Amino acid sequence: MALEQLNASAPPVGFVGAGRLGRALAARWYRTQRQKAPLWSRRFQNGVLDDGKGCDAFSIVSLDSVLAAEIVVAAIPNKAIGALASICANLAQFDGVLLVAGIDLPTIDVQRFIPASVVVRIVPILLPGRDDVASLVLEPAAKDARWLNCMRVLRAMGPVYYVDDEAAFDVIMHLTSPFSVVTRVALKRAVGEFLTSKKVHPKWMPIAERVIWQALLTSPPSQGTAADSGETEVATPGGITEAGLREVETLSNSMLDVLSAMSRRADELRLLTNGQ
Repeated sequence: MALEQLNASAPPVGFVGAGRLGRALAARWYRTQRQKAPLWSRRFQNGVLDDGKGCDAFSIVSLDSVLAAEIVVAAIPNKAIGALASICANLAQFDGVLLVAGIDLPTIDVQRFIPASVVVRIVPILLPGRDDVASLVLEPAAKDARWLNCMRVLRAMGPVYYVDDEAAFDVIMHLTSPFSVVTRVALKRAVGEFLTSKKVHPKWMPIAERVIWQALLTSPPSQGTAADSGETEVATPGGITEAGLREVETLSNSMLDVLSAMSRRADELRLLTNGQ
């Protein structure tokens, strides 16, 4: 997709957190906008990463420097934001947009830490081999000019999917990067074992993977209910697709088990946070 190139007057963006998510978001911001964003993390010492390497995609700065931005992406647990706000007055008084990627606290609790800000929960969707970043966003109740500017930034990074119900957001977020990673791993394994069982040379594995992902990514969302999904998409002769559809219940039950396991883990994280 063609991403919007923001101009020099665009709202500045800063990043908090240098885990895999924080680094990936800052790096992709640089690749899409050619702007080196400020990033702060406890893991930085003397201007380098904890592994001793620097990075050309973002600038390692102080937390106060990051907070000079109008939009701050916090790729750390939400509880950690509260701990930082208790020792950093500039964070507690931050009045820009705070995009939080943590799942351990709801929006209202993070808002108490930083009352003057617009707190927005976000789930970045990072796809391998892609520079753009899609986002699942929980829309804030107050949609002032700060949020409108933030929407421009999010759209410049990739597709944005808005949800205005936090309970629904907490469920749908499992279908983003966590479930897609599991699905990709499962498909790769299934395709590999299928080719092996048919004595197909491993050199054809990349083409087999590209074919299946091309078919999945170019298919529009199914219409109708989940029960009849697929019935109108049959496009193979001789009943090949129908034979596969007869096994859909087994496949969907396995996928439901995966989603249930991730949901239980998310609930455990929230319980641990509330208990501390």
